[in-house]
Amino acid sequence: MEKLTLKNYQGVYEFDLDTSFPIERSVCEGTYETDTVSLIQKLVLEEAVCIDVGANMGSISFVLAKCASKGKVIAFEPNPVVFDRLRLNFQKNANLIASKPDLYNLAVGKQKDELLLREFAHLPGNGTLRSMKENEFETIREFKVPVVRLDDVIEYDKIQRIDFVKIDTERTELDVLEGFEVGIKKFLPI
Repeated sequence: MEKLTLKNYQGVYEFDLDTSFPIERSVCEGTYETDTVSLIQKLVLEEAVCIDVGANMGSISFVLAKCASKGKVIAFEPNPVVFDRLRLNFQKNANLIASKPDLYNLAVGKQKDELLLREFAHLPGNGTLRSMKENEFETIREFKVPVVRLDDVIEYDKIQRIDFVKIDTERTELDVLEGFEVGIKKFLPI
C-alpha cells in the first residue's frame, strides 16, 4: 500500500489515497476522467440531485458534490475496501459539503440479489459482478455483495427528483439501467 493525502482536490477537498490502486494514482496525478469532470462541471446545476453508481473512492462523487452544492449526492460502491475510503474521505471533508451525501456499500443491478464481486488483479480496487470466462481476468479477491435496483432505492428513500446519473460498473451498466427504468421515465436524468 502506498497511502498519501492529496490536498486541494478540485481546489477544495483533502483526499486519503492508496496509490497502489490505479484509479487513485491517476486522481493523484490529475489525469483521472478529466473529460467526465469537465462535462459534469458544465451540466450539473447547484441544486441537482445526482447519483454515482460505481463511486469507487469518490473522485467523481466529490465533483458532483461541489457542482450540486445545494443539491444531493447519492453514491453506490460495492467493494467494501474501496467503500471505506469513500466514506472516510466524505467524513474528512464534511465541513466543506453543504448537503450530507447518502453513501451505500451496495452494488446496483436489474434485480435485488447477492452476487460475487471479483476484484481484478490488473486493476486493484475495480472488479465486476459479471460471470467471467475461465482465465478472462485474474482476480485478487472476491466479495459477496448485496445488489439493489435504483427504482427500489428511489421508492424506499422517497427520492423526488434525479437530475444526473453517472454509471461506471465494469460491464454491468445495462443491468443498472434495467433496474432504473421507472426512474428514467419519471425523472429523465442526464
